[in-house]
Amino acid sequence: MEKELRQWLGDDFVNVLSDEKVDGMAHGFMDEKLIKENRVGSKVYVCGPPPMMDAVGDALKKMKVADEDVVTEEF
Repeated sequence: MEKELRQWLGDDFVNVLSDEKVDGMAHGFMDEKLIKENRVGSKVYVCGPPPMMDAVGDALKKMKVADEDVVTEEF
C-alpha cells in the first residue's frame, strides 16, 4: 500500500506511525501540531483505527481543510 500511495502522491506522501519508530517516518499522536509539521500537499489521506480517525478529522476541521481534500479509509 505504501508503494501505491507514494506513486499517487509523490513527494507529498508522509507516512506517520503512532507506535513504531522507523527512520525517515514521522512518529506520534496525530494531532493538529503533528499534521501541520508533516503536511506537504493539499490532499490528506487518512487510514487508521476509529479513535485516530476521529482525532484527525477534528484536527483537519480546525485547520479548515476542505472535505474534498480528505480521503479516508477505515480498517
